[in-house]
Amino acid sequence: MNKYENVMRHMCELLDTEGIPYEVSEFQGGYQWKNIGDFDGGDIIIHRGSYNNDAGYVESYGMPWDDGDVTSCSVKEMVDLIAGRRTRPENPYEYSIFDMFDSLKTFMF
Repeated sequence: MNKYENVMRHMCELLDTEGIPYEVSEFQGGYQWKNIGDFDGGDIIIHRGSYNNDAGYVESYGMPWDDGDVTSCSVKEMVDLIAGRRTRPENPYEYSIFDMFDSLKTFMF
């Protein structure tokens, strides 16, 4: 079983409950969601290089709330953002320069 499979199943379950269409596929040892609802071009990931993945957080990129950066938050918060119940994450993961270095290492090995 993939380390992130439970997170993937939980995210898919919440998206399905909301009636939000998406595509999910394996990506970098984890998962990637694309073509999510009406959002064009953004995606959501969880894998060994995504911020706070060890806590089950997912990371979005290219979404309206990302402001040219990434957003890392719980699955529930991410689905609230996608469903339009929030415009900003309430408790985003604040990443450090050390997190960036850890992420870069995943692409080097």
